[in-house]
Amino acid sequence: MSSSEPLLDCSLVFTVLTRPPMVVGVTVDYICMIALFSMCLFIFTGSPLYGIVYLPLHMFGWIACKVDVNFFRVMTKLIECPSTLNKTLWGCKSYEPF
Repeated sequence: MSSSEPLLDCSLVFTVLTRPPMVVGVTVDYICMIALFSMCLFIFTGSPLYGIVYLPLHMFGWIACKVDVNFFRVMTKLIECPSTLNKTLWGCKSYEPF
């Protein structure tokens, strides 16, 4: 990046208002999902050692949220929105008919 290019000015208010709700460094949706998953493993197996599965999953979520706070929202949209036939033409998912 050359010094002649202007840097983007990011407003702190915009960043805070568009950030998803977070608890302990991960989004609330993700923390509920991994808590439910680890509790189900604990209940189905009957061994408290399977409750420890929560820790590596939480660390993965924490690292992903450090990179991009909307990581899990983007992954959800990738799953929800199917691929389009003209992706090779436009280079992205576009619903433009031509």
